[in-house]
Amino acid sequence: MREALAEGGSVVFEDLQDCGRTPGLDAFCRVHGLSYHAAWVARVGQFEAGLEYWQPGMAEPVEEAADEGGEPMITLAALRRCQDAGKTVSDILARLEQAVADAMPPLTLVGAAGAAPQAAA
Repeated sequence: MREALAEGGSVVFEDLQDCGRTPGLDAFCRVHGLSYHAAWVARVGQFEAGLEYWQPGMAEPVEEAADEGGEPMITLAALRRCQDAGKTVSDILARLEQAVADAMPPLTLVGAAGAAPQAAA
């Protein structure tokens, strides 16, 4: 993991999925203060594509509709609900921009207080 991060690569964590969701892994991340962004593709007749993200400081994870590539999107019905609630296009864009995977801070590893530094694997 340290090598992948040092080289600017990705680290993928996996968990058992429930309709594209990973509740065990998501809960682990929240308990340990690890930001996450998870996206899933639709399964015809069972569930729609979507995404969920969370980072420390947020009370609850946020879920958004997504396309098959994991990019946030909004339906016409949802746009109308936003309009009825007095939201502007700028409000909606700001909300969706928070749901883009690149908006998540990168994972960094730090040693425990008082621990000797560890070399990358």
